[in-house]
Amino acid sequence: MNGSRLLTGWWPRSLRSRLFLILFAGLAIAYSLSFSILFAERYMSAKAVMLGTLEQDLAVSIAIIDRLPAEERAQWVHRLSRSNYQLVLGPGLPGVSEMTGRGAEIAQRIEEAAGHRFPVKVESIPGDGKRLQAHLTLSDGSPLTIDVTPRGVVPLAEWLPYVFAAQMALLLLCTWFAVRQTTRPLSALAAAGGALDPAEKGLPMSGGGPSEVGHAARAVK
Repeated sequence: MNGSRLLTGWWPRSLRSRLFLILFAGLAIAYSLSFSILFAERYMSAKAVMLGTLEQDLAVSIAIIDRLPAEERAQWVHRLSRSNYQLVLGPGLPGVSEMTGRGAEIAQRIEEAAGHRFPVKVESIPGDGKRLQAHLTLSDGSPLTIDVTPRGVVPLAEWLPYVFAAQMALLLLCTWFAVRQTTRPLSALAAAGGALDPAEKGLPMSGGGPSEVGHAARAVK
């Protein structure tokens, strides 16, 4: 009983409002689900590309540093570093082995980039929980540290949310117009029916609009 009263309390009384609410809610939910699926697919694709690029760049950088003479490595570490990782000659900073799921994925990519030719130990640096350091030993026994700061994955363009908002506004307008066009003959029929006087001949009602409205108009003439 309480649930029925609550439903009656917020449920619109007019047919136009009910149709508008049902149509707009259904279309908005369906469109939002499609957008969510697109976002998830683009996010996974962008993440796969980011990890793949990290692995390829690290594989090249490690191979170059390993083949360079020890006295020339300091000149190349900055050239081979990227925005999401830095190469450091030395043991690096102490860390902890525990890391998030994303950190474990990055650690696996670093191990694959090293080609399993060098002993690699990946640790999470205490702090914000996003910074990782991979410690490995080169062929001549020199330590090399890879300081990784993963960048955020941006699967969608910055302008896309504005397009989504504009599409939702257009959806709202089209739903309102469709409901208005559908229910306007019913409103005219209701107004004409309310003006009927049994003692007098009422005004002729238009039979335009949907076929159901035309049948109802002819029935009360």
